[in-house]
Amino acid sequence: MNGVIFDALYQVPETKRVVNTAGAPVAEYNPSMWSTSIQWVGMGGRARVGAAFDRHKEFTSIGNTDTGWSIKGGWNFGLVDVGAALESMTYKCGAISGPPSGSSAPFSACVAAGGDVKAKQWGLAAAVPVGQNRIRGAYSKAADLSGSGTLVATDTGASEWNLGYEHRYDARTSVGLGYAHINNKANANFTWTGMAVQQNGLQNNASAGSSVSWLFANLTYRF
Repeated sequence: MNGVIFDALYQVPETKRVVNTAGAPVAEYNPSMWSTSIQWVGMGGRARVGAAFDRHKEFTSIGNTDTGWSIKGGWNFGLVDVGAALESMTYKCGAISGPPSGSSAPFSACVAAGGDVKAKQWGLAAAVPVGQNRIRGAYSKAADLSGSGTLVATDTGASEWNLGYEHRYDARTSVGLGYAHINNKANANFTWTGMAVQQNGLQNNASAGSSVSWLFANLTYRF
């Protein structure tokens, strides 16, 4: 399959918050976001490359817009299918009294005086066919946060690796089993969406500096 796909997404403002200041109503924040991406697949599906750009209005601070980009690509050699990705996000710190969530990244990483917080990540992945099945593996790394707005500039990165096996049950159905592990630096708490709360019942996240492991099973059906 060859061709080019262009996608665009817009999230309407749905968490606008209006508060009273000295008896007068004030619109504190009105976040929204949009994202665009383009991807190309050629040479019978063996080659692929893509890029994306995001703008997140008032997600980190009032009156500012976070921006991010990513580039991705891959090549299927037959004996192994490899892929790579590079991502960068710039968060705008400022008047931080009013993002959608007090725990929104990198809300807790911003200095009160404002400035930029820059986050960069990269990853590599490979899939090796075994008959109709595949062995999959990946490694990714997040660099320490940087920029003038960074509150904690050291040991905020992390690395992750995962290994899995996918069985092609039929032309449309695949099932898989895998294991993933995140190694957080002392001031980082990367995890997966949907992780259970900590024992204190208050924080749906990993503790800073902890290592997180995950055993997962998946089912894919192609309509």
